[in-house]
Amino acid sequence: MQASYLGPEDSYSHVATRQILDGLDAEIIPCQTITNVFKASTPYAVVPISNTIQGVVQETLLNLIHPETHASENGSAATKWEIVGSHTLSVQHNLVVRRGVELKDVDWVGSHEQALGQCSKYLDDHCPRAQRIPFPSTAQAAILLASRASSESSSSKTTISGGAAGVGQDIKVVTDDNDERLRGHGAAICSSAIIERLESSLEVVAESVQNVKENYTRFLLLRQRNLPPNPPIISRSTGKSTFLVTSSPSSLHDLPEEHRVLELHKHETGTSVSKKKFGVAASGPQSGPRYLVEVEGVVGEAAAGEWVVLGST
Repeated sequence: MQASYLGPEDSYSHVATRQILDGLDAEIIPCQTITNVFKASTPYAVVPISNTIQGVVQETLLNLIHPETHASENGSAATKWEIVGSHTLSVQHNLVVRRGVELKDVDWVGSHEQALGQCSKYLDDHCPRAQRIPFPSTAQAAILLASRASSESSSSKTTISGGAAGVGQDIKVVTDDNDERLRGHGAAICSSAIIERLESSLEVVAESVQNVKENYTRFLLLRQRNLPPNPPIISRSTGKSTFLVTSSPSSLHDLPEEHRVLELHKHETGTSVSKKKFGVAASGPQSGPRYLVEVEGVVGEAAAGEWVVLGST
């Protein structure tokens, strides 16, 4: 079996994917952005959905909440992906620099936007003048920083192919080391796994720099709908909860009482600029909000009413 994840190797998504698929004969394939994971043709995929500090991962929310973006070949409104499990990963961030660089000399700090937000207090206290620059992933920030150390005296260029066009509404992620914001000395926020691979070029300035020590990111295991019988269908669902999408939150009242709401996230579909920033095709109605709701227990298609059932964890 194959599964896609937000790469590269040794990113937090890579660690989570290996843990989710532990014991299975699985080939895991890195993608450059979360949106590219959703566009992948692999039978399975792993995406981050939420963090204890920063909350919902906006790029994942955007892809889940617009099922028409990844509609199945038969034209159904249902997403081509269904949720078949979840996994929680302890996330301990490290701040790294090129060997020989002191923290006081750092001009910019790069990482995934979620990691930058999760470590905002440390950066405020210790790197107040450093610009915070979003990358497609934490591992890619560390790799580019290490490559700058090894190619500083040459004209070589490191490219992050397939990087997202941007995050939020005005901030663009780095796509190569010619980005004009990468001037002076840099630092990166990343996992211990990628540091082990790049230790000849990078050194750790500080460990566990996130705002709270008990920091966790939750990941979803996705499976393409209508998979053929071979390879065997894999599920990690325990029936604990179900994810639903709707444009009418009042229909929550139609669900049986045992399906208590655990989480609710709203996205204003009228602000299509955010869809373009993440490389999500804008199709269908562009006005009015949509809601991603997680409820307790398993909700079947028959009981869902106006809701689109994405699957259960």
